[in-house]
Order: sequence, then C-alpha cells, then structure tokens
Amino acid sequence: MKAETRDQVLEADLARYVRQVMFRGLDEAGQRKLFASSVVLVGCGATGSMLANHVGRAGVGHLRIVDRDVVELNNLPRQILYDEQDVAEGAAKALAAARRLRQINSTLKVETLLVELHSGNVLDLIRNADLVLDASDNFATRYLLNEACIELGIPWVYTGVIASYGMSMPIIPGQTACLRCVLGPEPPADAVPSIYTEGVIGPAVAAIASISAATALKLLAGTEPVQQRLVHIDLWETTFDVLDVGPPQPDCPACGRPRRYEYL
Repeated sequence: MKAETRDQVLEADLARYVRQVMFRGLDEAGQRKLFASSVVLVGCGATGSMLANHVGRAGVGHLRIVDRDVVELNNLPRQILYDEQDVAEGAAKALAAARRLRQINSTLKVETLLVELHSGNVLDLIRNADLVLDASDNFATRYLLNEACIELGIPWVYTGVIASYGMSMPIIPGQTACLRCVLGPEPPADAVPSIYTEGVIGPAVAAIASISAATALKLLAGTEPVQQRLVHIDLWETTFDVLDVGPPQPDCPACGRPRRYEYL
C-alpha cells in the first residue's frame, strides 16, 4: 500500500479542526489555507512558546522556529512548551518546543534553527514565509524584522510583554503603518523596561500572545480584513486599549520613499 500523501492525511484529519471550521471567521476554506501556510517564529521563550502552541494546534502546515537559547528553571512559570526534564537536559528551546509540538500535532512540519537572527541572515531565514511572528525580547531585533519584512513584502505580527502588560500589532507592508511608523526611533536600551527589571507574569504572556495568535490565523486564512490597530492590555490594572495606527507614513525611514534602512 502506498504511503498516504500529506493532502490525504489532512483530508482525513480535518475532523480534528471541526470547531475551527464551524467558526464563521475561519471556515473550511480558511482552514485549508492554514494547512498550506508557512510561518517563521523568531524567539521561542514565553511569548514564542505560546504562539507556537496556538498556531501548531490550529493546523499551520510549516513552522520554522529561530531560537538559540536553552531551557532554564525560571522559564517554567510562563513558557508552556517546556518542563523540568527539559531543564535537567539543558535542552535547546527550539528543539524542545519542536519535540512537544510533534507530539501535539503529527501533521505539523517543524523546522528548528539554533541561530541568532542578524542582518546577515534575516532575509534568508524569513524568505518565502507567509507570515513572521515576533517573539523576540529586544527592539533591535524587532526593528530589523520590520525592515526585512518590508523588503520582502511579508506580513508580521509584533508582540511585546513586560510585567502585567503588553502590546500586539499586525504589520502588513504597503498597507499598514510599520513598527517604525508607530514607535519612532529605537529607544536607548537603558530607557526601556524589560523582564530583567520589571519581571513578568504568565497570564499577561498568555493574553497578549493569544491576541497575536488570533491575528496570525486571520492573516493566514485571509477570510476577512485585519484591523490596523495596536492593542495594549494590562491584566493587573484590568485595562484594554486599542489605537488605530492607520496607513504607512510617507516620511518613515523604513517603509516610506525613499527607504532608508538602518538595521538591514
């Protein structure tokens, strides 16, 4: 008997996603687009493991994880794909995440790259992706991703979480304002709060990453327009704010004309 093709497997396994298919915002056509989609995830820590979990379970076809860190004990309160065995083994996050995701969804193709993203490799690492998910922990990497995605015309989703609050925003080159349009020049590192100075709680990561994951599914499925908005929530203060960011800014160095890349 011939081995089943991936398409046949997905056809047989469509029942797995019946609740998603029933959801009118996705439906069967959107689900099939998820099957055929390719996503690059930059970073697989707290935000990244939550994003990987969501898109991996949702039926995305190909997930490339870019992360060179290893699992540590202080990761476990919020990094949901890892456990104490991974800590004991000193497992690479990308490899541990891939192993867990394959147990969750055997039809998911997971690729792992234990490298640091930089200007010399970013274009090759994200080329041909349908979507890039930001789960990095610094603005320099995000501004680099912003320029690389603009250069290649790839949509991406910005996600940032600190303490009990965070932000999420979809960026579609040529259609929406980019990260540089919205946030301006990169702030000095010592002027920006981080989890190393402010800490972070798991529920905040889960909430913000879930918003970004839902945005990712909407972008990949293409069943309805994605709002040009930046979402900010604070779980401790129980606040939820939405900012309309609008179209690209003509004078933006990254996405305006002429482009003046500073990171790529």
